[in-house]
Amino acid sequence: MDKYKIDSQKISYFPSRIARWQENRNDWEKSKTIYPIYMEVSPAGGCNHRCIFCALDFLGYKPNFLNIDKYFDFLEIASQKEIKSIMFGGEGEPLLHPQISEMVIQTKQKGIDTAFTTNGSLMTPEFLDISLGYINWIKISLDAATPETHAVIHGTKAEDYHRIIKNITYAVKLKEKDNCACSIGVQILLLPENEHEVLTLAKNMKDLGVEYFVVKPYSQGLYSKNKFTVDYSNLDFLKSEVIRLSDDNFSAVFRTKAFSTAVINEHTYKRCHAVPFFWAYIMSNGDVYSCSAFLGNDDFLLGNINKEGFDRIWENEKRKKNWELLKAMPIEVCRENCRMDKVNVYLEELLNPPLNHSFI
Repeated sequence: MDKYKIDSQKISYFPSRIARWQENRNDWEKSKTIYPIYMEVSPAGGCNHRCIFCALDFLGYKPNFLNIDKYFDFLEIASQKEIKSIMFGGEGEPLLHPQISEMVIQTKQKGIDTAFTTNGSLMTPEFLDISLGYINWIKISLDAATPETHAVIHGTKAEDYHRIIKNITYAVKLKEKDNCACSIGVQILLLPENEHEVLTLAKNMKDLGVEYFVVKPYSQGLYSKNKFTVDYSNLDFLKSEVIRLSDDNFSAVFRTKAFSTAVINEHTYKRCHAVPFFWAYIMSNGDVYSCSAFLGNDDFLLGNINKEGFDRIWENEKRKKNWELLKAMPIEVCRENCRMDKVNVYLEELLNPPLNHSFI
């Protein structure tokens, strides 16, 4: 049902990178050249929605746009350092960037996979006609089955919902017409405001022809202005009904592991192993962070691609200090259900195998 491993980890598909990390993670001179597998890039700081659950509301939706020439300079280095994928999302709506199609095409032509997390309102036919063939996957955060609920949750006008549905419909038809490899999916973040619409949305998206539908829990941002307490302890019926919609053409994913973490509210690992190694984040102003949960925290700010090359940033003293910090930082100060949670679970198991693990 979760053929995309959305509720799992995919770092295990990179054994050579993991082997380097296992052998060298405690030696800075050797580990400093272990570059990310995956990165997130924020093309735009502003956003045309004001979602009530936004984890990055504290950043203020500044009207920044990533400098495209500096981004292209970054891509030259990223392709040489075996960065495998870039997801365009971030502190704003990525499709606000006026040169986003150029960024997508150039990224893919450098041998780096591309993806989008978007609210879908600017996913226009004009953008899709140019870009869809260069994108590995698009995930639209829709979060409601009706215009009225969507307007409340996304802080926008009700008519925006109809525009998004039209955009999704066009994307699905274009994918089929051009035989594009891009996986098109829709996500709902489960809140009291939309719980009654989850199944309707899932069924509507299946009828529309999207390939996957994801139900995920709310995760409290470390610095977010919004605060939610959501009870996820009684979801068995909803889970079973969502999963039942899966078939050969539609993957209905209820993020059971993520919901379990949200209910239990504890980690199975004592330290973050993924940072500052396997992923990184570039803000719309060019700042590079080792972890998106700590945007604005100088301890996680490594440099800025507008001022120096990414290789110099990744191997500099600031990252060394971050590496030293992470070795001692207890996981309790981190965000629950963060992007690297399942990666950390996997890496913890590698570092602490069970008894008699040699009997494979």
